[in-house]
Amino acid sequence: MTDVREPVLQGHRPVAGLWLPARRFTEGERAGLVLAHWRRGATVLRFPEGDLLRWPGPATLDCSALRAWPVVRDGMFWSTAELSADERAALPACDLVVVRGGEAVPLHFAQAVPLDAAAWLDVGAFALHDTFDDEGLAPVLELVDPPRPEGDIRDVLGLDLPPASDEQHRFRQRLAERRRPGWWTKAGVGPSALAGVLLAAWLLGGVADEGTRGSLAMLVTALVMAWLVFMVARWAWDTAMRGFARAVGAASPRPAPGSGQGTGAAGQGGAGHGDVPPRGTARTVPQRWRQWLARFAVASRLSTLIGFRQAAYLRRMLEMFDEGDLREALRHAIPLGKDGEPSAGQAFGTPGPRDDLRLDRPRGGGARTGIGVDDAFEIHLRQVYRRAFERLDRAGQIDEAVFVLAELLQSRQEALDYLERHQRFEQAAKLALQWDMDSATIVRLLCLSGDWRRAVVVARRDQSFAQAVLQLRKRWPEAAAQLTEGWARSLADEGRWLDAVRVLWPLDSHREQAAEWLARADAAGGELAAQALIVRALVAPDTMASVATPLRALLDDPARHRDRAALAGALAVAEAKDRNAAVDQLARRVLPPLLADQADGVGRLPRPQVQRLLDIAQDPWLRADLPDGVPLPAPLMEPLAPRDDVPVWHAPEPGTLAVLDAAPAGAGRYLVAFGEAGAALLDEGGRVRTRFAVPASRLVTAPSGLVALALAPRGDVWRVSRIDVLERRVTDLGSIAFDLCATTFDGIGWTVAQGKALRVLDTREGLQQVLWQVTDLPGPVGAVVTDGQDEHVVVGDGRQGLEHWHYVGLRRRLAGREPLVLPEGDGRGLLHPRRGWWHLGVGPDGASLRGEGVAGTATTRWSAPWDGGALDGWSIAGGGGEWMMRRADGRHELRSADQGGLLGVLDWPGGTACRVRHVDHQWLVFDEAGRLWTVDTGSGAEGRVSVRE
Repeated sequence: MTDVREPVLQGHRPVAGLWLPARRFTEGERAGLVLAHWRRGATVLRFPEGDLLRWPGPATLDCSALRAWPVVRDGMFWSTAELSADERAALPACDLVVVRGGEAVPLHFAQAVPLDAAAWLDVGAFALHDTFDDEGLAPVLELVDPPRPEGDIRDVLGLDLPPASDEQHRFRQRLAERRRPGWWTKAGVGPSALAGVLLAAWLLGGVADEGTRGSLAMLVTALVMAWLVFMVARWAWDTAMRGFARAVGAASPRPAPGSGQGTGAAGQGGAGHGDVPPRGTARTVPQRWRQWLARFAVASRLSTLIGFRQAAYLRRMLEMFDEGDLREALRHAIPLGKDGEPSAGQAFGTPGPRDDLRLDRPRGGGARTGIGVDDAFEIHLRQVYRRAFERLDRAGQIDEAVFVLAELLQSRQEALDYLERHQRFEQAAKLALQWDMDSATIVRLLCLSGDWRRAVVVARRDQSFAQAVLQLRKRWPEAAAQLTEGWARSLADEGRWLDAVRVLWPLDSHREQAAEWLARADAAGGELAAQALIVRALVAPDTMASVATPLRALLDDPARHRDRAALAGALAVAEAKDRNAAVDQLARRVLPPLLADQADGVGRLPRPQVQRLLDIAQDPWLRADLPDGVPLPAPLMEPLAPRDDVPVWHAPEPGTLAVLDAAPAGAGRYLVAFGEAGAALLDEGGRVRTRFAVPASRLVTAPSGLVALALAPRGDVWRVSRIDVLERRVTDLGSIAFDLCATTFDGIGWTVAQGKALRVLDTREGLQQVLWQVTDLPGPVGAVVTDGQDEHVVVGDGRQGLEHWHYVGLRRRLAGREPLVLPEGDGRGLLHPRRGWWHLGVGPDGASLRGEGVAGTATTRWSAPWDGGALDGWSIAGGGGEWMMRRADGRHELRSADQGGLLGVLDWPGGTACRVRHVDHQWLVFDEAGRLWTVDTGSGAEGRVSVRE
């Protein structure tokens, strides 16, 4: 043995492994330490003197903070001390030197026994699950409901009106049996007309003398040319009339109403519910060919002839109303227009009687053409229709009366109210959906008709639960209660448990369910449990005694300052009308420890919120204890902002589990995907709190953080499982094929893209139900990102180019569609979840980074100092108000999306592949070495986790 001058390793240094002496640790303690410090690729050797844990690579550690002895490595030589050259030369050949009592003990690896650390793990507590059948095909996607009813008002209202006449049927049959005529036949050029032309030519050539032949020739030529021009114009006019005016049906008395020529499935999407379509947003403009033809008709005096024919039709229609022949009058009546509605342009055809009472403008059917009449005639026509409605109403002909209101007077809300007065709820609901009426009205009528499932779907789509419940509560309290239950369950499905409790608690019959949800939130711990105290004080103040113990623990534990901040923040925003004695008492109890947190620099509340709590508490003794003239303590943490001395962060130490994906699950908690090893809920120390036994390579998270989808690749499809963090429940949703998917969802609807199709799937029970879809985009989907209410999609335009489509809200309203211009040179085109399409590029001098919003909502341009070289070597991700940029050497730069300024720098081990995720106001960086790093841009708080078993 050789004496060693410095037998102990000190300070921060690269450590290659750990030595666990047998004299100091029992066998069980050594096994526990090995597992606690295990890393991927590590090995264990057992000597009589102790155990050696060898890591595949060194890690910089604080040697004084380790229970075991740190081991350093120099080539193939391992040692528990830093040996000098003379000390090493005095040693015999060996693999490992253990310094004990100042003396060096040489050891050989051949003397050791390799250990299998897996044998120390007890897996008896883990549940066994059936293996997943990878051979199963992805399910066929189905619409939630059968196709919605077409716009035939006879089917909806059950009208008993005469159909088209027999003469019309015979005429159509003859047209179908005849061959397709030539253009001359369509223009009205029959054999007699052709014979007349030949006769005129013969007369010119043989009968007239030389003197008269010239004058006759000029006259006949002029007549023939005029006739030919008239016939061609008539042919064009008749073709347009048959192709467009007849297809529309009866024309409007002005170029007005129309529901809008939508962008079709490609623009607005089809309803996955079939009869629950998305909101219409497209605008209709008059067709250009109609504008041109209208100018031609005026210039050629054809407009006079068109006006004569249309006036004759209107005169005949009014005579039917005057004679009291309402059955036939309704077939011939033309609908009125509404100010502000779009029009397809001027009608050139003569209106005709309806074949049946089909709504002129079903959703997506396009706008109508119109007839230009003066205001006086329109007022007269409106009075005629109103008298017809009153007559039908007195006669008890409800269906016909509704037709007059809805189709002729275009008073749709009045028609719905009329049906509702006569308790025709089902018919009213169908028409309300057909006409895309106010969402709360649709939901109310669906509830009254008993179609609860569709009522909840529409209310979710348009976020109209509250308005619909208010409309129902006074006259139909039972229906309001049932819709309230659906509202609460929808919130629970999204992971918004406390909101669900507040909605459901007023219903005595469902108080037990609300109490169960509240108890789950209490048991979850962390910020959710702290916020649950506020909800309990608001809805059930008499039960506060049941949470006295956890409340005391929350207030007394110095380490739970984050939970206290969440409790105080929720108290500060409580509305005065909701407060009660329990809320005020809670404010008085939380204020002292909160002020201590603020003074210690760990508080998170700004001064106005602290002052708000003081006003709520109304505690004179606490106010007396506050020093005079001294401002309330403010949090030391501030939002990240561009500055000269930006923070420099460092990657955490490696862990033992490969992190494939990660997302926040509440303050200080993370949901982490381990691949085939499943998923787990971790605390801020990296300790596993809950395991979820489903394969998880990627995560799709909800805003609440309490609901997520776990994705695992299975060949050409992805296996999808739904994770409920609060209930600790996993639901296997099956498998599905897609090219791209959103990394966040609202807790129910999840966006996926495949080829030229974009769909939103219902993930509550399976993947077969489609809530919304677009199946005929102009090109394949290249990217899709979503951030709360905005969803941005990049699609091919079908012409080797790209387009940026911007959808807004759960309604998926198409707010913008713009062509994309790709940047030139070193520039990068990037899709930001909140700011749309951006160009980032390096300036010509190489010393500036430039950003420009070229599509979507962003219009900002900026330039910031830059020393990172070309952008080719950087990977860039956008989220919130920032860009996260990563270079191959591991340097991460967090920059402002609006200014380009540097917010912070993260140093990551070079050559280590890592992934980045942004959720709300947090950035997460993680890798397969078990590192997980987070930063809160709102407070600047940093989190460093080494993920271990």
